[in-house]
Amino acid sequence: MPEKNKIIIASGGTGGHLIPSIVLAKELQKRGYIILFTVRKNDPNRQLLFKEGFNFLETLASPFFGQNLNNIFKNLFLNFTALFQGLKICFQFKANGAIGFGAYTSVPLVIAAFIKGIPILLHEQNLIPGLANRFCAPFAKKIAISFVETEKYFPGKSFYTGNLIREEFFEKITESTKKNFLKSFLLSSEKITILIFGGSLGAKAINACLIQILPQLKSLKEKIQFIHLSGKDDETLELKEQYNHFQIQALVQSFSTEIARLYQCSDFCIARAGATTIAELIQTQTPAILIPYPFAAKNHQAKNGEILQNLGAAKVILESPSLSHELYTAIIEMVESREKRMQMKEAYKKIPIPLQNAAIRFADAIADIINSI
Repeated sequence: MPEKNKIIIASGGTGGHLIPSIVLAKELQKRGYIILFTVRKNDPNRQLLFKEGFNFLETLASPFFGQNLNNIFKNLFLNFTALFQGLKICFQFKANGAIGFGAYTSVPLVIAAFIKGIPILLHEQNLIPGLANRFCAPFAKKIAISFVETEKYFPGKSFYTGNLIREEFFEKITESTKKNFLKSFLLSSEKITILIFGGSLGAKAINACLIQILPQLKSLKEKIQFIHLSGKDDETLELKEQYNHFQIQALVQSFSTEIARLYQCSDFCIARAGATTIAELIQTQTPAILIPYPFAAKNHQAKNGEILQNLGAAKVILESPSLSHELYTAIIEMVESREKRMQMKEAYKKIPIPLQNAAIRFADAIADIINSI
C-alpha cells in the first residue's frame, strides 16, 4: 500500500463524467489507494457509486454558466458553500491528491484542494475542453487528455491517456454468446439489432423523435429490432406501448448495467456524441448515427461526432426541425445496406487509440506526482 494513499475524486453531473472516474478509481484501488468521491447533492448518477461500493459525499456545487440572472446569485452562494464543504472534506479526509473530471461539480473541490496545497490532476474527456476544466487548469499539476489534438489547450501540462472505459468493453464475445444474450431478452439473432440511448441528459429528444418515425418503420418489422435505453423511467412505459402498437420487437429499459454487451450485440447504434460514447464506439467498432446534444458547452459533442464522421465510422445528424426525417432516412440506409455497415465498422481500424491502458497510464501519473511532493 502506498504511503500517501488517500485520493478525492470530484466527478458526477452526468454519466459521461462519472463513468471514467469510476474506471480510474478501480485501478487506484487495486494499487492500495483509498478513494472518496464528491458529487453534487442528489446527483441522479450516484447509483453507479452505490453499485460499485465507493464512498462519496455530496456538495452543493451548481452550474456557473448558462444560467439566467435570477439563478446566478443563488448559484454563486451555493458554490461558495460547496467550496467550504470541499475544504472541510479535504481536511477531514487528509487527502494526498485530488482529481477533477470536468463539469461544474468538480470546480469547488478543485479550488479547495488548491487552497489546502493538495496536488491536483484533471481529466478531459472531450476533444474541445469544457469550461470547468479550462477554469481549473491553472490549479492542476497535470491534465490527462483523451485526444492528442487537445494538447494545444493545455500547453506544458497535458499528457495523453485516451478516455477511460469499463473493463467489460475489452472482453470479446462469440456469436454463440451473442445469440444467447439476445435470446435471454426475447430478441432474435436473425434480425438487425439497433441500439438507442441518449444518456442521462439527452434521451428525451431522441425518444420523441423515434416515436414519430415508428409508423414509417413498421414496414421493416420483420427485419429490425430495437434495444432502447430511455434514460428515464417515466418514458419507458410510453416507448414500450408504442413499439407494441406498431408490432416492432424491442427491449426497452431506462438504463442498463450491461451496456458493453448491448453494443457488442447490436448492428448499429443511435446515440448522442459524448466523449465516453465515442470511446465506447471506437472500442466496440459499432457503426453509429450520432445526434450531438445541442446544449453541450462549446458544442463539443458535435466536434466529437465529426471525428468519427470524417473517418466514415458514423453519420452525424444535428438536432433540428428536420431531425425525424433525417433520422428515418439514415436508419433506412443502414438497414438496407449491410455493405455500408461493414464499411463503417472497418473505418474504426484507422484510429490508432490504445484505450485498454488508459487507467493505468493515468494512475501512474497520479502516483508519480503525489510521491514527488
